[in-house]
Amino acid sequence: MLSCTPQEPWWGEARRNSVSAESESMLLNKNRRSFRIPGFLGASLQGKSSVAENCPGVGDCLLLDLSRGFFAVADASDRNPMASRDFMKMFSKMMSGIDALCADYVYNDEEVISVQEQIKAKAELLIKSLSFSDGCTFTGILILKTGKGIGGLLLHTGDSFLLACDLQSGNTRQLTKDNFWMVGRSQHFFQIEELHINNDTRLLLATDGFGNIHVAESMGREEYVLKLFESLSVDEIPDSIFDRVDNIDNAWDDTALIAIDPMTMARFPGCYIFGGTSAAEEKVFREEKKLGMHKDQYLPCAVPADDQINNIMFL
Repeated sequence: MLSCTPQEPWWGEARRNSVSAESESMLLNKNRRSFRIPGFLGASLQGKSSVAENCPGVGDCLLLDLSRGFFAVADASDRNPMASRDFMKMFSKMMSGIDALCADYVYNDEEVISVQEQIKAKAELLIKSLSFSDGCTFTGILILKTGKGIGGLLLHTGDSFLLACDLQSGNTRQLTKDNFWMVGRSQHFFQIEELHINNDTRLLLATDGFGNIHVAESMGREEYVLKLFESLSVDEIPDSIFDRVDNIDNAWDDTALIAIDPMTMARFPGCYIFGGTSAAEEKVFREEKKLGMHKDQYLPCAVPADDQINNIMFL
């Protein structure tokens, strides 16, 4: 078993020092269904607009496995919106069975290969075990610190996506390949790919509801996202995007977003899942918002006890 204490100096330590790996750095806004770690990560889930009547639930879902450095979004259909949450739970449980995974560990080349091969094998077995009713998209990335920089393992199927923005070159590209495959409808992931991540790269994971975002006609999606990363702290980006949607009167679809600065990753306790809610759960959440039970403010997020770090918290 690997220790979570880094075994060698890491060349990205200078920028990471600005992020404190303490529970006080983990902030939750229940009203927005948003989560922040300043300087490192911003995540948010937007349900269907209030214009949408008889909301069937929120099929979009996001997973933040902070202790292991794995992050994912998923999108299930209205027929079974909870399928995305169920798959996130199963995937997180699968990851917990790999002792070598730790967000704060610096891996050597052999360890990187071992971890990646374990995840590939276990993930393929998991996806083969699912039924048709478990259908959802899935886009996830494991971020690995190495003595040479940052590596990643991408697992993807469906039309959710991962964008990489290189702030030094000004280039933004989609790392995932669009497809019509779904978890529960296919026997394999459409794309499993090992990545090298430059130290000036920022990442955005998003479900297809991102298409709700209206940008200037002269600006494409990639340019819009790049400008956000250039002008805002990474943890502010999901809220900034959804604030733009909130000013539009038309109905919109569920959307899940995670913005990450991989170079500042530190190990935080716990694993958190947003979304994948049933119609009844969503009705309760919306009624609570109307009653003012969830204030639009960020507060320190509850942290699992030390002996419950592997537990999943649903937010």
